Amino acid sequence: MVDEVKFGLIGSGFMGKLLASAGDNIPACKLISLADPDEETGKSFAREKEASYYSDYFRMLEEEALDAVIVSTPEYLHREPVVASAERGLDVFVEKPIATNLEDADAIIQAAGKEDVNVMVGYILRFEPAYASIKQAVEEGNAGNIISVYARRNAPIQEAERLNGRLNVVKYIGVHDFDQILWWHPSRPVTVRSRAVEGKVKEKLGTPDFVWTMIEFEDGSFAVVETGWGLPRNWSNWDSPKAWAGFGDVELNVIGSEGVFSLDFTPMDVTGADSDGGWKLPDTRHWPAVDGEVTGAVKTEMERFFRSVHEGTSPPVSAKEARSSLELALAAEKSIEEGRTIKLPLEGSS
Repeated sequence: MVDEVKFGLIGSGFMGKLLASAGDNIPACKLISLADPDEETGKSFAREKEASYYSDYFRMLEEEALDAVIVSTPEYLHREPVVASAERGLDVFVEKPIATNLEDADAIIQAAGKEDVNVMVGYILRFEPAYASIKQAVEEGNAGNIISVYARRNAPIQEAERLNGRLNVVKYIGVHDFDQILWWHPSRPVTVRSRAVEGKVKEKLGTPDFVWTMIEFEDGSFAVVETGWGLPRNWSNWDSPKAWAGFGDVELNVIGSEGVFSLDFTPMDVTGADSDGGWKLPDTRHWPAVDGEVTGAVKTEMERFFRSVHEGTSPPVSAKEARSSLELALAAEKSIEEGRTIKLPLEGSS
């Protein structure tokens, strides 16, 4: 058992700062060092957190006495820092998706198993009480047999612009709902069929605006997942109040033989309007700030990770689970490219 968890951060972008700040506010957890090739960004955050700064994460891993590492690099750069951390015996939290291809995901899983360390993947919805309550209802039989699932997660266009086309929307946003459904659905997915809608995002960044994905399960049930980042800019484009970070258009409906459960996050329980930006719908669930500290689901997520490090136990959201949601995203991409239904598991997947 570790008395105080000393952790490092690799990648100090938006999510890296958010995760590290949440972790640093947990008792008996301390951000010791961070690595980022962007010297201005990295040094600024290091000063704020009174942590050591490195431009090279290999050097940080060699020189610092760490117990764990948070990896929040761009998605296609997850493999190398996660494997390097695991090879040094460190538990790792890595942002979703685990990787952008199955080869990298399998390398991460293999390294974690070889070194007997834990890799937790950042699927934040598992720590949101509304989603957890639906999982509880399904598992306790209130829904009966699952018949149909509909999930929607649409973000404003500036989210696509922030990523500058480096990832398909199903890999960045859709994986949240893929993971959520796989988390509580009792059956195994067997086919995937996806269609893409192209508009302003496609024209500007080369990636689909919206994607509709139908997943068929072994028990005959279906799930339809709507994923996009083409909502109008003003959906969540306000500067004041500063703490009112905007979100997106989110819904989940589960229909079973004995029950129906619905979740609607569009207003996030709070709405506002002013002469500056019109209607405002703040995110009050994922990472709201209270007295300047990060709270909400991301704080719970970090608490669960660092508890597992502290106690030496397995964390929620394993690398193997994250591989499954990535496989669905890859199947959706393949379906769009080839215009056909894709069977699971993917060819060459183990």
